[in-house]
Amino acid sequence: MNITIYAVLLSSLIELSVSSPLWSRILHQSSEETRQLIDKGYLVACRSDDDCEVGLFCDAHYGFCDKHRAEGEACRQDGHCKDRLLCMFGECQHPPKLGRPGARCNHLSDCGPGLCCARTNGEKVCKPRLPLGEKCYVPQGGLDYILNEVCPCEPGLVCSVVEIKREMKLGSVNYDHLRCSTPKTQLSSSR
Repeated sequence: MNITIYAVLLSSLIELSVSSPLWSRILHQSSEETRQLIDKGYLVACRSDDDCEVGLFCDAHYGFCDKHRAEGEACRQDGHCKDRLLCMFGECQHPPKLGRPGARCNHLSDCGPGLCCARTNGEKVCKPRLPLGEKCYVPQGGLDYILNEVCPCEPGLVCSVVEIKREMKLGSVNYDHLRCSTPKTQLSSSR
């Protein structure tokens, strides 16, 4: 892809502080003004981080080098963040200590006692096991099912039907009947 194509793709760029993220500068401006930003060195076309100076990364979405993001700033991946910050749920954050709630994980063994490794908004993180009364079921289908997982119930509790409640919300059925509860004791008859 050549620089002209990049300029056409970013024909709506306005000149703001170079310290603000590139994507926040996308508004309305002519191709000529965009070209001037490229010529002044404010915008550098790239295909990978290797094309950018130290302290910058290649924003593949726009095809230009941009500054690394500080804590609390928006991101799409870890490489967009400064120092040792991680891109968690679209924001640069200090990573939690390994094995603690909110820390990234791949397996249950990556998490500390009382925690499990489950997806939250598509990211596998250590989360607490579910306490008494907590919903323990994610209905199949929809974004919630794709992006989120629930942990098992705390030891001594089981995920079971506590009340069947069908409720219509915006044309869909909400099943909110599976909760962490104490196991029901089975009485054996002595015959």
